[in-house]
Amino acid sequence: MRRALLTVGAAAVFTAACTAAEPEVAALGDLDPDTCLPVEPMDDPPGAVAGVTPDDEEVVDAVAEQVADIRELEWVEDPATILLEPGRLGEVIEMLRTPDPLDVERRLLVAVGAAPADLDLQAAIIDHETSRAGYYFWEPPQALVRQETAGELTPEERLVLAHELTHALADQTIGMPREAMIGADGDTDASLAAHALVEGEAMLLERLWAFLHLTAEGRPDRLELDIVTAVDGDLPHVVQRRNAFPYDEGLAFVCDAYREGGWDAVDALYDDPPSTTVEVLTGTEVEVASPPAVAPPGEPGIDWTDIGTATVGAAELAWHFEAPGNDPDAALDRPLERALAWAGGEVTVWADTTTGEEDLVALALADNGTTDTPLCDSIDAWQTAAFPDAERTSAGDQVVFDRGDRTAVLRCDDAEVVLGIAPEEQLATQVAGAAG
Repeated sequence: MRRALLTVGAAAVFTAACTAAEPEVAALGDLDPDTCLPVEPMDDPPGAVAGVTPDDEEVVDAVAEQVADIRELEWVEDPATILLEPGRLGEVIEMLRTPDPLDVERRLLVAVGAAPADLDLQAAIIDHETSRAGYYFWEPPQALVRQETAGELTPEERLVLAHELTHALADQTIGMPREAMIGADGDTDASLAAHALVEGEAMLLERLWAFLHLTAEGRPDRLELDIVTAVDGDLPHVVQRRNAFPYDEGLAFVCDAYREGGWDAVDALYDDPPSTTVEVLTGTEVEVASPPAVAPPGEPGIDWTDIGTATVGAAELAWHFEAPGNDPDAALDRPLERALAWAGGEVTVWADTTTGEEDLVALALADNGTTDTPLCDSIDAWQTAAFPDAERTSAGDQVVFDRGDRTAVLRCDDAEVVLGIAPEEQLATQVAGAAG
């Protein structure tokens, strides 16, 4: 087997030539539907590793083969793997990552009480990503893995290597749903769903790999965690849940498919990726309604400029309902069930043309009418819990929340649910499309 090793600063770069062999997955037996871990305790498989392996080249080469064996696919070309010391990994991720525009999302979080006004969302996302143990880039294709000690790969690091090589293998063979993952046309809900498929597959593969190639003593604790990504307790609840969603709910989604139909079922998910977080959460495809128009009959005026629109999906609504005002103690009952009334949603934000600091926010949602609690009632309860000191008044089909520094107007008309938030009630009413 041909291998090449290059040393670049503190990084070791490997390419491994690999061919697939007969899969060994059957040795795992039945998988628990909640954890995707073997139901029955397993003896240590032959050749399993417990501790540090000193030869990086051989380990990378072997893990690449093992990943292909388990996944029942063959490498098209040698995967590139880069082992980096912890600080260098963060630097490379920050250098190669193309930041997404996050201003619309940040302003929404602040407007609905889910984040403090001084939140630097871009910095928070970068901090989260650069704290990762591994990363896969598709242009150029390369798997990055954080390594504490050069020349020695621990069981945890080999597990991360298997995870990132799974991405590389999928990218070469069945193809990642790249357009959806990027969030084309601001469709962040479809992006989350696509990431859940991709990360869920890698999470499943690393579990299978660990139980086939590590001893029970050598299996890392991360296999037992409900949420396996590094989260920062200082981040808003919604941001933490979004960071974990592709790994946590993604694993459950892919595991369900795998338990029912093996890798053929997972391949079928790639042929028809989930387009909404509802599908990831429930396994059920939904017909997404066109969200109600968020722009009022007349624009807010020359003092305001439209800075962007993004989707708001069912998963995000559930996270808001879990922690109104960023307070989990204020959670609504049945947050996920309430959110599954979702049939489409988007947020539009306008910023003032002078300073860009003040904004108008319109959150527009569509109710599918299938749940016991109308979405309008849930949005009302959510904002009431998020701003308990606000003065709430209602008249006709609209509710007004006077917070002092801002006013929110909730308008509900059959399936249409629109929440307008602005410095003044008149503007909030206008962007909500409500009767003045």
